[in-house]
Amino acid sequence: MLLTAVVWGFAFVAQQKGLDDMGAWAFNMSRFLLGSVVLIPVIAVLDLFKGKPLSLWGNLDRAGRYNLLMGGMCCGFFLAMSSALQQIGLMYTTVGKAGFLTALYIVLVPIAGMFLGRRSNWLMLLAVPLALLGAWLLCFKGGFDTVNKGDVLAALCAIGFTCHILTIDHFAPRTDCVRMASFQFFIAGCICGIVTWLVKEPFTWTIVQSALLPILYCGILSSGVGYTCQIVGQRDVHPVIASLLMSLESVFATIGGALFFHDRMTTRETLGCIVLFLGVILAQLPFPKRNG
Repeated sequence: MLLTAVVWGFAFVAQQKGLDDMGAWAFNMSRFLLGSVVLIPVIAVLDLFKGKPLSLWGNLDRAGRYNLLMGGMCCGFFLAMSSALQQIGLMYTTVGKAGFLTALYIVLVPIAGMFLGRRSNWLMLLAVPLALLGAWLLCFKGGFDTVNKGDVLAALCAIGFTCHILTIDHFAPRTDCVRMASFQFFIAGCICGIVTWLVKEPFTWTIVQSALLPILYCGILSSGVGYTCQIVGQRDVHPVIASLLMSLESVFATIGGALFFHDRMTTRETLGCIVLFLGVILAQLPFPKRNG
């Protein structure tokens, strides 16, 4: 989970760099299809080490195959939509702000859990307004007129990633995690490819060559390594704890923005990041039990 946060945080830099040469949908199509292909030899090697037959399904039974297909399709859909919102949002906002707003899923995951029958507490009720206050300080400098499209899209993508995390939490323990990761990338890549064709985004070999390094980073590391680590890690980690660890991507995104794009936050924006992160941490604290 921690490795995932590091890879994803610096992926914001690669994603914004990729926008210099490529449209959002075409870039995501390239990175996800690459991520899917990269995992095929990984799956083969893992099967050999475990003594499994080299096949499409491995040794999955009927239920495991069903969960692989359903999990891959659902995760692929949420991944395609969320990543597109994030990628388009980076056209209008900074890497650091996008990273922190995306991390709002850390609060949304426990809230969604309440509606799924999981108990909450007063710490959660305090964490939510704190996170919202942080987002307000970060984006609402002079009222609603100062919020740009990138801020809104980054916040919306947090909702999509919340659905993605909860979907993985449901399917990962029931099937082959690495196979599901590869399948979700394939589905996400196909969805982005269809939209690329529908909106007529330019996509040529010359464009791919221009954005090759960001595609390789996001396809091999962010997708192939990062999302696979997420799925494998969430198999044994509670989704709230997983979301806490992954939310550290916002810190690495801010560091990356400062190092590569010389992004600088105002005092108000820095305070907003601190307050938002306090809400993020507070949402994960165990509720103290009364003695006796």
